[in-house]
Order: sequence, then structure tokens, then C-alpha cells
Amino acid sequence: MTAAITMAASANASVSERLVAFARDWRARGVPPAVRHEAKRLLLNQLKASVAATTHPAIGILHDWARHSAAGASGAQVLWLATNTGAAQAAMVNGALFEVLDFHDTYIPCFMHAVSAVLPAVLAEAEVSANSGAEFVSALALGLEIELAVAHGVFAPHSKLRAAVTPAHRGVGGTRQSYRLGHGHRPNRRN
Repeated sequence: MTAAITMAASANASVSERLVAFARDWRARGVPPAVRHEAKRLLLNQLKASVAATTHPAIGILHDWARHSAAGASGAQVLWLATNTGAAQAAMVNGALFEVLDFHDTYIPCFMHAVSAVLPAVLAEAEVSANSGAEFVSALALGLEIELAVAHGVFAPHSKLRAAVTPAHRGVGGTRQSYRLGHGHRPNRRN
């Protein structure tokens, strides 16, 4: 799914600036139909793979935590368990639902699971912010592109250091896109 990130930014641009330039350019052009289709396919694959995780003991513990730690908070759903809670709690439990059984996508060049890292944050923020389905799919697609670009930058494909550096890129795409959905674009912000 990932496209090569070629930046129109200056040679002096930081990695963050280059990623932001890519995200802005892609957002202005719109998500290509083929990428939108792939994002929908990956979404459905992740959702169906998480259903069986609802009975896992770890999910029970996290679900209890989410219900009690966010008492009175609402706006985001814990998938399959009919719990309305805060965005952070829903993202945490949903992320565990996606990971606990290890049934999800694998992006072979980096041997990583981008959807399970990006989807929980984007889903929770889109729900809390009342974004449209089209905005959600666009944010998911762009978040995945960013996540995979960072993964490629952190380590060379097929590196033996893969397991050690994987946590360095997890969640970057979801964080970036959930911020965009909830707070909008701030062109003067510099990382």
C-alpha cells in the first residue's frame, strides 16, 4: 500500500517537515481510489480478525479498566463490547483487540502490522470528533502511509534489528492522523 515518499521540501528540511509536506500534499490531492480501496480492505480485515479476541483474559482486564477509569466519559466505542468510553480508553482496548491474537496484516518489507497501530487512534478520534466515513478512511490511509514511511526510515527492510526498533515507529501514523482529525491543520507548527 505504501507509496514512496518523495518530498518537494528543501534539502535542509527535517524528517518531520518532510513527512508533514507529504501529508499536506497528499491531503490536498485527495486519496487515490486504489489506496482508498486498500484502506477499506485493511480496515475490514482488521475488524474481522479482532472479533475472537473479545473473550481473551487480557481484553477483559483492559475492558474493566476502561469502564472504570473513564467513568462519565463518552464518545468512543470499545468494539464488539458495547462500551461507550473516552477516546484514549477506547483506543487502548481496541488496540489490544487488534493485537492480542496476532491475526492481522503484515507488511512484509518491514515485517510490521501498521493497521493495528494506526486504526485504534484514528477510529477513536474520528468517532469523538464526528468525522465522516470518508474523512475516516482518508485519515486511516494517510496514517498507514506515514507509519510505513517511518518504518522504512527507522530500519532497512530485512534488518536483524527489526524487533529492537519496531517500537520506535509504532503509532506515528495514528498519532499524526488522529491529531489532524480532532484539531485541524496548523501550518505554522514546527516539529
